[in-house]
Amino acid sequence: RCRQHTDMTCGHSHSRPSAATPSLPPTHISLTRFMLVLVPLVSMVIGSQGSYSPFPHRAQFSGDFTEYWGEGTFKENIINEKTPEFVGDIPNITVPLGREAILSCVVEELGSFGVGWMRYDTQTILTLNKKVITHNSRVGVSNEDTRKWNLHIRQIKETDRGCYMCQINTTPMRKMLGCIDVHVSPDIIYSKTSEDTTVVEHSNVTLTCHAEGYPTPEITWKREDGTPIYMTRHGRTVGEMLVKGKMLFLGTVTRRHTGAYMCIAVNEIPPAVSKRIVLSVNFQPLMKVENELLGSYLGSDVELLCYIEASPKAINYWSRNHTDMLLNGKKYLIEEKTVQYKVKLRMKLRSFSEEDAGIYTCKSSNSLGMVQKNIRLYVIQSRSEDVGILQAGTSGYTQHYNTNTNNSPRKTETPNFGNYLSLPSQLIAAAAILTSRGNILPDVLPW
Repeated sequence: RCRQHTDMTCGHSHSRPSAATPSLPPTHISLTRFMLVLVPLVSMVIGSQGSYSPFPHRAQFSGDFTEYWGEGTFKENIINEKTPEFVGDIPNITVPLGREAILSCVVEELGSFGVGWMRYDTQTILTLNKKVITHNSRVGVSNEDTRKWNLHIRQIKETDRGCYMCQINTTPMRKMLGCIDVHVSPDIIYSKTSEDTTVVEHSNVTLTCHAEGYPTPEITWKREDGTPIYMTRHGRTVGEMLVKGKMLFLGTVTRRHTGAYMCIAVNEIPPAVSKRIVLSVNFQPLMKVENELLGSYLGSDVELLCYIEASPKAINYWSRNHTDMLLNGKKYLIEEKTVQYKVKLRMKLRSFSEEDAGIYTCKSSNSLGMVQKNIRLYVIQSRSEDVGILQAGTSGYTQHYNTNTNNSPRKTETPNFGNYLSLPSQLIAAAAILTSRGNILPDVLPW
């Protein structure tokens, strides 16, 4: 209220202060003015009924904040001062988790008025002029060139996401909102994501992957080896290089679904994260040999090949004449090469002799079954004339022969008798005698 002893404040009274009304020292006046700013701000915490939305329009406020500063609180003290005004808007900002957020409020002609920052949704008072009111040690305030008032929030958290109000204690009170959006890089939620999975062939399989972050991460699936992802859709099998979504519906799986699948989570904040999920499809062994009948000259080295598919890993070995397993040594060199569920079993027989002729068996067994195939190895007798030996089996035949009398090499041909694969599975062999004048095969094989 207007005191008669304060000539400059009242502007209309020049009476002297009485003995009963002593004058106040300047320091007391400054403290009084500070309290007049602080008390209305504290009342905001108690009296506000405002609602909160993440990014409200700047002109939308849920309550009249004039009551918190108090009508005419400083009007009599600063009646001759200019009215402060905001310069521009407070830009909304986006900050990655853990960084520092700075909201800037620019005020012209502030004079002896006050500037305060508060959290809009909770009505928590943060700063008043250059003083930090809140007990949150991450909050700070700075003032640049007396015009720019910066609210600092260090090591920003997701709970800091929201809007903040800059206020000037004019009558009526001036206020402006600025909002902070906190972005969080993606992270896999392992408790909700598939682990390595093992199933039996022809089972139905669905893999899941969940991630958290802000904005919500997008999930993409791909195979680690770069091959298509095969899925059953409406009774048909389709292959896709990339599949989006938290759920990967593979449908009925076969052995070709075996492998590592990558679940990749991405949003606007790097880095992207991924999880590797291995799918193992179990099935009983399947076997193929190149030739079921094979001839060789005495003294030469012979190579036998056997191709196996099995999961889980099978026990693979060679035997001779249905006896014990053949082992590596001076006579035999056995090698096994594995890629996922596929195995190439190779046996090299050194210095072939008549005693080595016979039945060689490739065997494979795992927990789901056993399979074997035989290869008959025989001796090709050396003759003075050219002799061609035709071998037939599951994958065609091969022609072996000597050189002619002029020692010029004969070309080798491997016809593909696909139409004859349906013949009985018994071993088929034929010999064709070639004259020294040419290398022409007969038009009709002598079956």
